Amino acid sequence: MRKVNLLFIVLLVFLAIYFSFFKNISAQDTASGSILGSQITEKLDKILIQQTEILKQIEAMSKEIKARCTR
Repeated sequence: MRKVNLLFIVLLVFLAIYFSFFKNISAQDTASGSILGSQITEKLDKILIQQTEILKQIEAMSKEIKARCTR
């Protein structure tokens, strides 16, 4: 049961990163006009911050699930 929960959490992590990253990249592709390098860097920094927050939330969820499994 633990392995299933951990695999599910890992799957959620990868899906969250995948959708977060590619959603933002596709939004950049459809933006009108040219985007300067500094703007791209700024957007990528925002994406990285979002992904870090997602990973923190998933890590907290993982710890909570582990705690519940050990009770």
